[in-house]
Amino acid sequence: MKKIASDFTELNHQHSHPAIFMLLVLPFGILMGYVTVTFSYLFSKAGVPLEHIAALVGASTLPHVIKFLWAPLVDTSLSLKKWYILSNFVTAAGIFTAGILPIKESSLPILTSIIIFSNVAASFLGSAANGLSAYDTPAELKGRVSGYIQAGVLGGSGIGGGLGLWLTQHLNSVWISGTILAVSCLLCCFGLFFVNEAYYTTNLV
Repeated sequence: MKKIASDFTELNHQHSHPAIFMLLVLPFGILMGYVTVTFSYLFSKAGVPLEHIAALVGASTLPHVIKFLWAPLVDTSLSLKKWYILSNFVTAAGIFTAGILPIKESSLPILTSIIIFSNVAASFLGSAANGLSAYDTPAELKGRVSGYIQAGVLGGSGIGGGLGLWLTQHLNSVWISGTILAVSCLLCCFGLFFVNEAYYTTNLV
C-alpha cells in the first residue's frame, strides 16, 4: 500500500519551475568565476607569474574532469537534497577560506588545495542538482531546464568573477567579497523548498 501511494504521489506531484534549477547551480558557477577571474586578476596584479596563475586555474578544473570516479555516490548514498546541502556548505566554506588568504605567491600551494577540494564539493553539488532536475522535470520541459542550468552556471561565473572582482576593488578587502559570495551560495539552498525529490532517494540515509 505504501509503495502504491508513493507511486501515485510521484505521478501526480507538481513539477518545479525550470528557473529553480538555475538558482541551484549558481554556486557551481560562482566558485568557477571567483577562481578564473577574481583570483587571476588579483594575483596577476600582485606580480605572481602567469604560469603559476594558470596552474591554479587548471587545478580548479581537475575535479570536474575526473568526477566520474565519485559521481555514483550521489545516487547510492544520502538523498539528493542532503548531498546538495552538504556540498553547498563545503563550497561556500572553500570560497570564504580562500578569501582570507593573503594575495601573494607563497599562498598558492594552500590556495590550490582549497580550490581543488572546493571544486570536488561543487561537482557533487552539480550532480545533485542535475539529479533533482532529472526527476522533477517532465519530458516536454527538459530542454528549458537544460537552458536554465547553463544560464545558472554562466550567471554564477559572472557573479563570482565580475561581482566578486567589483566587490574586492570597491570594498578594498578580499575576505569581505569572499564572505558575500559564500553567503550567496548558501542562500541558494532555499531553492530546495520548491523542488520535489523521488521517494526512493529520500529514504537513503
